Amino acid sequence: MANEIQTAPNTTPTTDADWAAELNLRELSMKGYDGISLTEWASGDTDKPEIAAGSVIEIDGAIAKFASQTALTDDGGLADGWCYIKFVVSGSDVVPTLTNTFGTWDTAKQGFYSGNDRYSLHKMYRSGAVTKIFTYKQIVHIGNVYDDLNDGVYIEDDSSIYPGAKVKYRVYENIGNGGTTITFTHGITNLLSSVRLIDIRTCLYPTFSKSLIRGGEGDSSQMSSYQVNSTTILMTFSSTTTAYTYRTVLSYI
Repeated sequence: MANEIQTAPNTTPTTDADWAAELNLRELSMKGYDGISLTEWASGDTDKPEIAAGSVIEIDGAIAKFASQTALTDDGGLADGWCYIKFVVSGSDVVPTLTNTFGTWDTAKQGFYSGNDRYSLHKMYRSGAVTKIFTYKQIVHIGNVYDDLNDGVYIEDDSSIYPGAKVKYRVYENIGNGGTTITFTHGITNLLSSVRLIDIRTCLYPTFSKSLIRGGEGDSSQMSSYQVNSTTILMTFSSTTTAYTYRTVLSYI
């Protein structure tokens, strides 16, 4: 039978069958196990997390335990934006690594993997021109916040205009570069074709009250227009931008 309670060994294993049953139960009970805890994970803490001492995670049949608090290694080419934690096995060592890409679900291994690298479900946002801070610390797929795995993060709400559809929102962060335009990749597949753009607007951060688009209260770097295509968004300003942080919210369906 495919679905059945697994055979338990005798209280004290005495035969090869008992030991085989014991090992089978241990393997099944640990498959996909993620007992990773992070330091600096409290609300408002912007420090870079580390793996907490005592954390345990199963990686493709092997059990990794962190006996002491362990720093996260930056993946090669790590950039600002959403970051995830992968566990890279090298011999008997396990290196927790911060990366911008997330794995894919492996049913056989019961976890998110990229090759042999296992991922925990922690995610955070890395930013900062000089000193890096880590914000929006959360767990992948919590509440109505979704991460479509390497295609960005969005928030969903029910639509009253398009019954049965979901309105999605994405937030982008850019820093003024001294020019009169800022171009960035929006990461939304099929935007302007099968995906409808509903609205787009930008404000200064953290002073959200200063809207920058079309006559709103803003600084001298007043925005004048957007140009959206299938892959990028071009923001045009009436004068050169300053080194402010500009946050853009895009809604689509």
